[in-house]
Amino acid sequence: MSTIIKILRSLVKGKRPTGRSEGEVWVNEADKQFGFIDSTGAAQDLLAVRPFSATSDYAVGDHVMQAGKLYRATKAITASAFTATDWDVLPADDKYLPLTGGTLTGALGIEAANTPNNKFFIGGPTKANAAGNHFSEIIAPAISKETHGNFGSVLSNPSTEAAAFTLHEAGHFSARGIRLGAGSAIDFEYGLRVSEMVSAANAFGAYITTGSVAGKNNWNLYADGTAPNFMAGALGIRATDLAGHNIRVQRPLTGASNSSSIANEFAVRSDVTATAWAFYSSVSTQAAPFTLNVLGHYAAVGGAVGAGSTISNQYGFLAADSLTQATNNFGFRGDLDSAANRWNFYANGTAPNAYAGNSSFGALKVPTETIDATGNIAATGSVLSSGKANGVGYKTGAGGTITQPITRTAGVTLHAVCGSIVLAPAAGLATYQTFTVTNSAVHATDVVHISQKSGTDKYIISVTRVAAGAFDVTFATTGGTTTEQPEFSFAIIRAVAA
Repeated sequence: MSTIIKILRSLVKGKRPTGRSEGEVWVNEADKQFGFIDSTGAAQDLLAVRPFSATSDYAVGDHVMQAGKLYRATKAITASAFTATDWDVLPADDKYLPLTGGTLTGALGIEAANTPNNKFFIGGPTKANAAGNHFSEIIAPAISKETHGNFGSVLSNPSTEAAAFTLHEAGHFSARGIRLGAGSAIDFEYGLRVSEMVSAANAFGAYITTGSVAGKNNWNLYADGTAPNFMAGALGIRATDLAGHNIRVQRPLTGASNSSSIANEFAVRSDVTATAWAFYSSVSTQAAPFTLNVLGHYAAVGGAVGAGSTISNQYGFLAADSLTQATNNFGFRGDLDSAANRWNFYANGTAPNAYAGNSSFGALKVPTETIDATGNIAATGSVLSSGKANGVGYKTGAGGTITQPITRTAGVTLHAVCGSIVLAPAAGLATYQTFTVTNSAVHATDVVHISQKSGTDKYIISVTRVAAGAFDVTFATTGGTTTEQPEFSFAIIRAVAA
């Protein structure tokens, strides 16, 4: 005896049985669907994913199996042969990433077609929030208490294949300029922006520990662009204690026998035609009531000399012998005008001062003597000369010569601190004669020295009066009576009464 179970069936697409009893099963061959009658008398489909049927209609989002692959309808489809362009093919089950994680073996594109050259690509238009902000990627993990060693939101640690090849460039992170569409503008663009990093005990906007390797061109920071660089905070070079400093350098000086902590070597371009300063210092004070004890534009302070080391020569400031390229070259120039408590040069130390070249004082001129002074020289100590062939005296140009007219008692006028007086022609007399020399260079307190320069007879000569603007000369021979014109030399020695 055999038993045959017959179920309701239909060959009409979309047709479902009605008016049947609860629990009856049915099949629609056109739709390749199987179902039952529920407690309400309605027909319920049981197959969520059916084999594709060319005799069935499909709505957007319906899923089917076709040739071993899973498809999803992208539009409403009327019964017809399978057309791949009407469907999205879905990967097999082992290609899905579960919500709890997994491994994606192919490239990923978000709102953009990807290529095998890119592992991850984000495209498509931005979708800003209410504040007008948009971020293509936001990484905001919650760090659990179990993470107490190191944490990094992003780690880039690539490696090269074990094969003989040379990679031209390798970049861990790269930022390229935004391409502006017609009519658009950007106020600020940041290649890297770090802000609000104040939570940790030690916070670093960028921390780089690239070491120097001999024979390799390694840099911790290399800014090759010609745009200016701006740093609002203080800068330390091998120095971390920057309190009271804008720039502090504590890096040991090494690498060459001739080295410098800061080397300022540049070429002045043709557009700089007024002034060019290798170092320019212009300091101002805050608009607040306070007193600054010392303001120094440059300070040279001796440092410690390590045990066993010596320094042969130390310069607070050096103007080298090669400083000769200009029309006028100044090793040091002070342009302060004379006023109370102003000094173009002020050497307060008690160490001696040495000037190997000729020096000019009182006038801007090329000196012709070791000390070439225009104006008075005041000294509280002695003015001493140890030159056996020179001594202390007047230089050419300080003196003058005058010839006495008519008689030997006639006065003469000669305005000079030294000079010669040629007497009038006459026979010598043993009796004293006197004449007056009018001279604006003489002061009433000065000492005038006079002596015989030439003449056959010997003369006794004295300065018998000194007044402001004049002095008297009294003379007589020792007994000679030769008719001649003897010449007397005089020199004024500046003196004061107190």
